[in-house]
Amino acid sequence: IIGRYKLLERIGEGGFGVVYMAEQQHPIRRKVALKVIKPGLDTRQVIARFEAERQALALMDHENIAKVLDAGASASGRPYFVMELVHGVPITEFCDKNQLPPRERLKLFVRVCRAVQHAHTKGIIHRDIKPSNVLVTLHEGVPVPKVIDFGVAKATGQQLTEKTLFTQFAQMVGTPLYMSPEQAEMTAIDVDTRSDVYSLGVLLYELLTGTTPLDQKRLEQAAFDEVRRLICEEEPPRPSARISTMGEGARRSISAQRGSDPKQLGRLVRGELDWIVMKAVEKERARRYETASAFAADVERYLRDEPVEAWPPSAWYRFRKFARRRKALLGALSSVALMILVAAGMLIVSNVRVSEALERERRNSYAQRIALAEREWSVNNLGRMEALLDECPPDLRGWEWHYLKRLRHSTHPPLRHESPVFDVAFSPDGNLLATSTQAGNVRIWQAKTGQVVQKWPAHQKSATTIRFSPDGRFLATGSLDKTVNVWDMEKVRRGEVEEPLFRWEHASRVWSVAFSPDGRHLASAGGKEAEKTGEANVWDMNMGHKVFPTMRFTWAVRSVQFSPDGRRLATASDELVQVWDAQTGREQFPSCRDPDGQLEKVVFSPDGRRLAAVGGNIAVHVNREVKVWNATNGEEVFSLPGHVGGLRALSFSPDGRRLASAGLDQTVKVWDAQTGEEVLTLRGHRDNVFSVTFSPDSCKLASASMDNTVRLWDATPMDREPTPEYRT
Repeated sequence: IIGRYKLLERIGEGGFGVVYMAEQQHPIRRKVALKVIKPGLDTRQVIARFEAERQALALMDHENIAKVLDAGASASGRPYFVMELVHGVPITEFCDKNQLPPRERLKLFVRVCRAVQHAHTKGIIHRDIKPSNVLVTLHEGVPVPKVIDFGVAKATGQQLTEKTLFTQFAQMVGTPLYMSPEQAEMTAIDVDTRSDVYSLGVLLYELLTGTTPLDQKRLEQAAFDEVRRLICEEEPPRPSARISTMGEGARRSISAQRGSDPKQLGRLVRGELDWIVMKAVEKERARRYETASAFAADVERYLRDEPVEAWPPSAWYRFRKFARRRKALLGALSSVALMILVAAGMLIVSNVRVSEALERERRNSYAQRIALAEREWSVNNLGRMEALLDECPPDLRGWEWHYLKRLRHSTHPPLRHESPVFDVAFSPDGNLLATSTQAGNVRIWQAKTGQVVQKWPAHQKSATTIRFSPDGRFLATGSLDKTVNVWDMEKVRRGEVEEPLFRWEHASRVWSVAFSPDGRHLASAGGKEAEKTGEANVWDMNMGHKVFPTMRFTWAVRSVQFSPDGRRLATASDELVQVWDAQTGREQFPSCRDPDGQLEKVVFSPDGRRLAAVGGNIAVHVNREVKVWNATNGEEVFSLPGHVGGLRALSFSPDGRRLASAGLDQTVKVWDAQTGEEVLTLRGHRDNVFSVTFSPDSCKLASASMDNTVRLWDATPMDREPTPEYRT
């Protein structure tokens, strides 16, 4: 027995771990797969890598990846993790037994690519993709591929040797048929995501032809150095050529397994499928598909009968593809001139699409390199981290690149408090940080040195929210004691904090405050869910009274923010984000709705064109998404999955390039605000994160947590003045 799992039988073995079929005893009984480090291999380095891998695996959430369910350590201290037990067969065996035609095989293969791409965005390289690691199981009669055994080579750091590798279910690879040339070169430190693209190409080759690019018997009989030479140097035949050179019996058998005859199968594979497969298995990785998603996209283009990107097609080829999909239209065209115009137009549109696809592929590649650099940092592989960062295109290097680049040279210790920290805010000049705590205290810190400028008990109960005015003259705080306080910063610096400049009363708890961009107004919002009451007010900072009557809600308002132009006011309450006229309090357009409800934070993008919101309860919303809407009409732009549990915090960078989110999974995620791509995950907090905010220059990110700390994540470019040493 390991933990709450009863080991039933040993079902697999790898280079450093053993896999058992186990039965979970409580809280529910179910069969699982449990992987534990072998006795004697539990060195500090192996355990550190194993821990890093299982944490990353636990964050992966994809329907075509075997899920990690639990993790822990045995009584003797050996780490283990628990995965769903996949009852399936290798993808090639499933396709052959069911005589799936090539198109159905390609559809399954695309799902495998998407799963691998998901892993790559989390910084995980599989390094052992092959049929026995891609199992297919039936769910209500529908085949579902499941990728298993992620991260073995990454976790152990082992190099290729003459010994046989094993999969989870005790099926061994007789020869390194699926390994990329760079992996066979025994330079595992230089293996990146394109190694998996190569292995996926070999898998597709086998799905189409029934064999692998390199002959299995020849590899089995070769000495180890010869095996490496064959993998690295020998060019394999095209899939169609491999089929044509098979014996008559083999051709009939393979064609029958694909619901076809030899001639038909050869014609089907020849051309575009040849190009796609051969691009994926290029010896030079720079000539392969840059990402697994780009590989999948090209296969999908083939399935839709669109021009593929694997081979530079001629204008005539593009025109023939168009003609095949538009027979009725072209049949009605009698003018040769018109046909030429149509072909030219299609070529222009196609070239635009090619450019867009290449740009998407370039951005995906950048995101993967950032994720891999982060992973290398976590296992102290600093040289490889630097190499990955240097490979990133200069024009794409954003906040996350500068953060990782600076990480090697300096990190800031956390700013410690006496109780959980609810909110954090930068002053407009970026020199000060203000924090508010569960104890009701407020602290002002020097952002550069971490020194406390001032501390005082601002409220009788928890201080839930804090904001500087745009000119830095005032500081507003809100509390569960039902008050909003406005403090004069000149007096705060002198230590005169006995009484606020203004104190405004709410009917219930205050959850959020926000200044208008011109500093003339302050919005405050709050309420109590149990009483199904909520309110929002806008206060005149000169006169000290309400601009218009209190806005009433049927649920607590957890967040309020002005638009960048100051004309609109956004509120988050229950499942609704509503936008109001900031002068009159009238609703401007239909609400943005998140059916999961319990929204906690709403923010405008710096240009005012988008609204983003987060929320959720960890017990109800297991995997909550960041929602982004068009701020003009309320239409959803995209949802950003990735967090585990409810979310509490959200902030756009002032330059508009990045969006940060955080919540109950103790992580801070940084997103590309334009594309919605996740670019970095920041780890360090030991409890829920309740607030995130960027500095005015967009270079620093501060996060406040229930672990009694504020962390400062510094992405100031290295060519700027170095950050002074922190003192806490």
